[in-house]
Amino acid sequence: MIDEERDNLHRLVVEKYMRGQVAIDVNTSSALLVYSMVSRNPLIKLFHFVIRVYSFPLTIVAVIFASVFVERYVYVLCYVVGLFGLVGAETYLSKIATVTSVLENQRVFSSLQRRGVIFIRDVVNPDSPV
Repeated sequence: MIDEERDNLHRLVVEKYMRGQVAIDVNTSSALLVYSMVSRNPLIKLFHFVIRVYSFPLTIVAVIFASVFVERYVYVLCYVVGLFGLVGAETYLSKIATVTSVLENQRVFSSLQRRGVIFIRDVVNPDSPV
């Protein structure tokens, strides 16, 4: 019975989202933790892996030592700019991937809603429950 109610809620939310009647808000910090797990796209998983390697502390130390060794400190600046660019792109991608996964899969929808990763709100009256 509960699965049927969740399925009906998911179907209702998807219909209203497509018509623009509801909005899906995403908790950014939680979405960053789960977006690569809920997405089925291998490119998103690869992008998440690249970010993990690029922002790994050993990589940061290696870039600093390499730039000191070759006496080109502009490498550190390029690394920092690239790191902030990738983190910004990851934040945006995590929101998009989470919303897409929620709209496609009912189990992901109910799981993320129970965890508090996503919030469904009405566009016209944001304070009213959906």
